[in-house]
Amino acid sequence: MTKGSSSSSSSVLPRSLAAPTCRCSRPTVVFVSWTDDNPGRRFNRCEVHGFVSWVDTADPTEWQKTSLIDARDQIRRYKRETSHEL
Repeated sequence: MTKGSSSSSSSVLPRSLAAPTCRCSRPTVVFVSWTDDNPGRRFNRCEVHGFVSWVDTADPTEWQKTSLIDARDQIRRYKRETSHEL
């Protein structure tokens, strides 16, 4: 993935983090965004409505953002390479 491109990848975090309910009264789940704009930033997501709110209200600094994007891309490359070996 090239810098400046956007990806909608995310991962689920354990339920130990308290999350608000959605406007539909369903509980939300905390996910981690792995987009270029918000790498490593946690957010609350409803199963029905999607994004609800950010857990992390502060944006990462530029060097943190760059480091997280680089690490994410390295992990993705490694997974692609190792999946072809099976």
